[in-house]
Amino acid sequence: MPDPALLKARPWLRHYEQHGKFNVGILSFRNDTAGRVCLADWRARCLDWCFDRLDDGKYADQKYLDGWPAKVGLALLVLDHPGVNLAPWNWAGHSLRWSALPSTRLSGEHASSQRVEGNALHLSIDGQPLMLFHFARLRPIYGTWWWQSGQLEYGVMPWPLRNAIYGPYVRALLAARAEIAARRLGFDFSRRPAPLGRDFWRNLPLRMVFGGNWLRTGAGFLNLRLGLGRWSGRALAGVRRLRG
Repeated sequence: MPDPALLKARPWLRHYEQHGKFNVGILSFRNDTAGRVCLADWRARCLDWCFDRLDDGKYADQKYLDGWPAKVGLALLVLDHPGVNLAPWNWAGHSLRWSALPSTRLSGEHASSQRVEGNALHLSIDGQPLMLFHFARLRPIYGTWWWQSGQLEYGVMPWPLRNAIYGPYVRALLAARAEIAARRLGFDFSRRPAPLGRDFWRNLPLRMVFGGNWLRTGAGFLNLRLGLGRWSGRALAGVRRLRG
């Protein structure tokens, strides 16, 4: 969700407010009257209209959520934990720190840790643990070695951060693919055709300067742009202003 503090820190992302106050990253509905009414209303609206475009105050399945605070009232809990639904569009607006974590404490829940000389550097978000990351728009382009990061419009993560977050996730994806393929011959990731519309060609020079697609090398992801990628979101916002 584009909370005011993050937009103040990164004003060049303010145009995303038009897509809604909240992001449909993690939702849970209690099986009571308020929960069922809210879910039924959202279901009906999405079945009536749900497209990946802005149209008459609607956007996909998430713009409908704007009305929930007034409609549901105190029955609605809006998560404010910075480590829940961290995403490409908001990570740079938080304080991210690495702290030492003894290797004896390493387990599955520490997916955002990096091993360093027997210990690990554990990632925290505003002093809170990273619990859920939103891997928006991440998808393989060619084989398992060339990936679309989905980060060009916001700012591409630096090397240590993207490896700590995306590395374990992609390894889990590949392991799941191998397990399914062993039982279902020919199974593979679904792949979308390359977007070659007007936006693609407009953004191509910026993609060539800042990157945004990642080369997977073992456990790491190379952006091939020497750290310039973190400025891509700001650059795209500047180009939009110039275009009017």
